[in-house]
Amino acid sequence: MAKIMLGRIDHQLDEKGRMRIPAKFRDSIGSSFTILPGKQECVYIVSNERAEDILKPFLSSSPYEETEDQSLIGNAIISQMAEIEEDTQGRFVFPKQLAKTFKIRKEVVVIGKGTYLEVWGKEVWDARYSVLDPDKLKSMLNSLNKRGV
Repeated sequence: MAKIMLGRIDHQLDEKGRMRIPAKFRDSIGSSFTILPGKQECVYIVSNERAEDILKPFLSSSPYEETEDQSLIGNAIISQMAEIEEDTQGRFVFPKQLAKTFKIRKEVVVIGKGTYLEVWGKEVWDARYSVLDPDKLKSMLNSLNKRGV
């Protein structure tokens, strides 16, 4: 079983738009992984095995059996997914369309979310989470408590 990925790493894309999986997360994510659009303003990186599980609800055994929702959601997600190929130095080219859509520029923040990674443009991350001020944290925790989490 892979080690759970937790924490934050500030990272950068190089001048050619390449990045590495931070060493802290390297063993857990495995040697083959997929990048896909996230639910918020970030991009997810998952192992290829996890990507297959994520895709299952959007795929049917025949295109004629596919529901309209499967088609709409599947097309939106699958068309933006990319199986990552690393070079000999462990770098991969960050997909240009995902970088543009999610405002991923030179500076990025990589977050370990247990079984997957989130990659945020640093400016987007800072606008949402830069300072974990005690009042904001208290408000977030109160919101969770109201939902019974």
